[in-house]
Amino acid sequence: MEKLDSMFEMQKALMLNYGYTGPVDIDTKEGQNKIREVMFFLTHELFEASEWMKMKPWRQTLVKTDIPAFMEEIADVMHFYLELCIYLGIDSHKLYEMYQNKVFKNIKRIEDKY
Repeated sequence: MEKLDSMFEMQKALMLNYGYTGPVDIDTKEGQNKIREVMFFLTHELFEASEWMKMKPWRQTLVKTDIPAFMEEIADVMHFYLELCIYLGIDSHKLYEMYQNKVFKNIKRIEDKY
């Protein structure tokens, strides 16, 4: 948890430099617009990461992935994911709890052959 806590703190410090004033109210138009904006950037970074994966089903030759460039895009994804969490008022402990609950739910689904 220490590293995840640190990532949240670094992201929040970065956001403060950009004028972050606290979590948004997701029930307001302004709050929803901010969340949509961050979600757009998050999905855009995922798309950029996918563009570094050059293997196409129809391609006959091997094309190596530029792994450092791919990893940089994944870091950008994490940057925007943490920003999204912070705007929603989710801290590292809440994120861990949410993740853990989902893992348990998925394990139950597997056991129940869902």
